[in-house]
Parts: sequence; structure tokens; C-alpha cells
Amino acid sequence: MDQGTATAKAKAPSGRQEYIDSFAGAVGTFSKASVDGLLAGIPENMVKLFDAERSELWLWDEPSNSAYLVHSAGKEAEHRHDYTMAGKSLIGKVAEQRKAAENVVLAKFSADDQQFAQSSGFTHASCFPLLAGERCVGMLAAYSRAAVANEQLLWWRMYSEMCGIKVPDALANQEQQKQITQLSLLFEATRLLNSTLDLAELLELILKIARQEVQADRGSVFLVDTKQKELWTIVASGLDNQEIRVPFGKGVAGHVAEAGKTISVTNAYELPYFESGFDVKFGYKTQSILCLPVRHHTGEIVGVIQLLNKLGAPAFTSEDEEFLTK
Repeated sequence: MDQGTATAKAKAPSGRQEYIDSFAGAVGTFSKASVDGLLAGIPENMVKLFDAERSELWLWDEPSNSAYLVHSAGKEAEHRHDYTMAGKSLIGKVAEQRKAAENVVLAKFSADDQQFAQSSGFTHASCFPLLAGERCVGMLAAYSRAAVANEQLLWWRMYSEMCGIKVPDALANQEQQKQITQLSLLFEATRLLNSTLDLAELLELILKIARQEVQADRGSVFLVDTKQKELWTIVASGLDNQEIRVPFGKGVAGHVAEAGKTISVTNAYELPYFESGFDVKFGYKTQSILCLPVRHHTGEIVGVIQLLNKLGAPAFTSEDEEFLTK
């Protein structure tokens, strides 16, 4: 693996005794944390206790050969949330080879890594596999704006090995495993883009999976028409193949496309910009809504996904929103 040449000045690590105390504290935290707290705490500890500028926890789904970003901490940075056939990226190579990559110069790695370096300002990365026996269950990555010293890398290695012991226990939890299965199912659907040129067919499959997983009665996927400054339904359930066009800023979908923020409400009619005319036209009664912007990995809004009427509950949940976001 090309780890590059660490030409940047190494960051001065904290004192050895401080790292010893930090390591002991991390062990104590892991023994007491809930499953969700444990997983979220892995990158948080890497930042707070071991001086990483940014850290990410990725989980590896072996059946789909895919990696999913589940938690991050430290400096905010735009990063794609999934990889498939991931050996071309730093994250994927570590999963594939089950070997750590330390002080990698991002500008000399994959196109995705180079783009991330350019947008975030990070120049170096170290990534460690989380191993359960011979099986890779995840990756712990740390980013910095300079190469880090060998002493600090030593503690990162030790910490990642400890995480490798705890993560399989956390994944045994039914709810956490369900989340990974959901992500795998959705990501598998996007793989069909390699085998079909029919974008509508692909998005219809993704919409069906999304509706099934979050238990929505109906749903639509709108694409952005930048020239006309409007959205149009490329796929939708319950519309009898009729196309809907919505100007930016109009209706719930248009509002989400313009503002770039998620909307989740129990009663759609309480929203001042809700267009009730569509209910009249299609003989439907909208109650709960979950509507999210769909972004390209550059951050540009390219569409909107809208789900209507949570089945068996008055409103969509934060877990539903998190699933769709990832």
C-alpha cells in the first residue's frame, strides 16, 4: 500500500503519562457505555483523548463488500458515507488488506481521498482495521493537517485494537445490526446503476426499499431542474404515473429543495406552505411527512425524497430520518 512520504512536520503528541491515563479512561468508558454510546464514543475518544483532529468510525458489511460511515468526531468535513468495491479508497484498502495504513498522504491516494483532502484541509490520514479474529468488522480513521509522530501512532494502534474487541459485541445488538442491514439493502439497490441505464427504474427500487424500511404509505422522488428552477417527480407512488412539477420554494418538496433542510411533521396541514390541492386532486389525506434533500457528494442538492403517512404511528422517527440521510 502506498503510504506516501510524511514530509510535513510531525505534530507534537501529548505526554506519555497523559496518554496512559487516556487509555485507562477509554477502557473504563467502554465497560460502562450503552451500545449506541460505545460506537459513538469510539471516534470521540480518538479526538478528545488521543489528539486526532478528526476521526471516523466505519463499519464493514462483508456480504455486500461495502463500508458505511456511522459516526465521526472532531473537525467537521464533508465526506461520502459509503463505499462499495472499496479497495480503491484508503478506507477500502484497509478493509480489504486488513492492515493499518499510517500517515498516508491523501494527495497521493485515490481520487475520493484527494477530493476530501482538498475540501477539508487535511493532508494526512491513518486508518486501522477493527478485527474480530480474521474478520474485518470496521475501520477507525484519523485525519490531521500534518504527519503525526510515531509515539502518537503507537497509542492509536493500541486504541484501535481495543476497539476491535468491543465493536463485535456492539454489532451483536439487534437494533444496531438492523441499521447495518438497512444500509446494506439500500446501498445494494444503488449498485444496480452499473447494470441499468434506466434511472427511473433505479430510483423506483430505492424508493420502495425506503418506504418499506421506514413504513411509509406513499413516497416520491423529485429531481431538480436547475434551468426551470423547479422539481419534477421521476418516481412516485399513488399518482397513477402522473408527473408533478413544483417550483422552488413552493410546497413541502420545493421548500426543502430551496432551504436544504429536512422537514418532519405530524400534521402536514399545519405547514403554511403545504399544498393541499394535491390531496384533493388524488383523493388522499396527507398527515405525517418526512421530506429530505438528496445531495451529491459535493453538497449540491440534486433532488428531494418525500415520504407520506407513517404506518402504525403518528409521525416518522429520528431513526427513520437517520436511515434515509445515510
